[in-house]
Amino acid sequence: MSKRRVNPHDGRAKQRALPGAAQQVDRDGATFFETDMPALPSWRFGREDARRIRQPTLYIGGTESGTWWVEVRDLILDWLPHAEDVMIEGADHPLAATHPKPIADALAGFLRNHPIGRLVRAPS
Repeated sequence: MSKRRVNPHDGRAKQRALPGAAQQVDRDGATFFETDMPALPSWRFGREDARRIRQPTLYIGGTESGTWWVEVRDLILDWLPHAEDVMIEGADHPLAATHPKPIADALAGFLRNHPIGRLVRAPS
């Protein structure tokens, strides 16, 4: 599988926001494809594992993300029904690089509503 198939965007927006980002992706690509991807089948985390999570959860996605990310969002919101859902208008997969202000605003609001000092206990 090529990097282009995983993230088909040409990276121009990312490169403008983070100079050198495209070169870093190229340098890190081998680790992702040779180490991380082969390990994925051994990871075990399912609906029942997710249902035990009681901590506040925030999902941030982009309205222009591809079909695969829509499926990921649907799965997360199904498995974590208490999760807060924020969609950044006009953003696609590299939204952290291209839309930092809306993400920062969403995170700030989430953290205001869920102060870290207020812990939620998992059921025994």
